[in-house]
Amino acid sequence: MTWTVERADAPRRTATGPDGRTAEVIDHILLIRRTA
Repeated sequence: MTWTVERADAPRRTATGPDGRTAEVIDHILLIRRTA
């Protein structure tokens, strides 16, 4: 069995809260695929 990393990333985006304030958010993404 082998694991392959398809995507490893940390994109940044601006999020807006319910009170209208904004903040920079980092979403950590790890996409792996297992092959037999």
